[in-house]
Amino acid sequence: MSDVLTGASADASGQELWDVLDRFGAPTGRTITRVTDGSDPQAQLGDDEWHRVAQTCVFNREGKMLIQQRAASKVGWPNRWDLTAGGSVVAGESSQQAATRELREELGIDYDFSSSQPRLTLTEPHVFFDLYLADVDCDLEALVLQPGEVQAVQWAGLPQILGMIRTGTFCGFHPSLIELIFAIHDLPGQLALPPSDAAVSRLLPASKFDVSHIDELKTIDVDEVTPILRQLLAWIADMNWPVAHELQWVLPRFHAGLTPIIIDVLQPNQTDDIWKMWIISHLLGQWPDESLAKVIPSVTRIAQHPTPGEHLEEADQAAQELLDDLPSGLARQLPGVH
Repeated sequence: MSDVLTGASADASGQELWDVLDRFGAPTGRTITRVTDGSDPQAQLGDDEWHRVAQTCVFNREGKMLIQQRAASKVGWPNRWDLTAGGSVVAGESSQQAATRELREELGIDYDFSSSQPRLTLTEPHVFFDLYLADVDCDLEALVLQPGEVQAVQWAGLPQILGMIRTGTFCGFHPSLIELIFAIHDLPGQLALPPSDAAVSRLLPASKFDVSHIDELKTIDVDEVTPILRQLLAWIADMNWPVAHELQWVLPRFHAGLTPIIIDVLQPNQTDDIWKMWIISHLLGQWPDESLAKVIPSVTRIAQHPTPGEHLEEADQAAQELLDDLPSGLARQLPGVH
């Protein structure tokens, strides 16, 4: 968000004004000027005073979220990746107007939230966070990034963002909040699943400790699980989780549907590199030859030309070990495998 605004949202010096709210979110009639000297802006609020922030999360048709990399000059979380766009609701502005403005200012995306309600409102001391979701299949090259605010953008799935949080390259959101945002987005309408998907969605783990549906996943018809395969795969993003330990023996049943998903995950532009390592080291060794052959080009690329992140997380080492252990008959069929 620009530090210089005009009209009702700025004071005589051009600095941003906030409406001060009570504990129920109602305006108190008092306004404050946002500080820009790097100090905590909440320090200007009294013990029982609040202000509001509007946050937007844009998703594409693949269910990935548009995330932005904050500018290096930002006082808070410089160079970290963040949710799509957001900022403080300025004086005289509605939450919906702020969401619309922030998305347009930061990324050049025109989306009208005027008839939308926040899909989620969170609180922390002195702040209401209104979260808005939007489905916009935009071309990254067509976006207009706000100078001094945003330096880069990309589409990212849930496992990738969770990996970025673990490695400290994403803003300090709790992983469970990111999981909740994706879950809310995946529930169409008024938080109701289509009847065809509702039954199988109950098989998704509720937490990293939830292994209650493992036995059913061992016997269920393979085709029935297709709608949730990517979400199931996400639960082996950390093999230290109890559910991941159990799922590694079940997921090979679904190799045909998982193979194209895994190929996508292993691409160099996907940055959850520890997830790649777990997939290669714990899953692909169980893959039947016909599906494994389709993944081997991606594994070979990681073994021979890893990205810095893949090397850091030892995905290249896992890839080479998998290639070394290939059945001789399959290895002879694959060019470039030594």
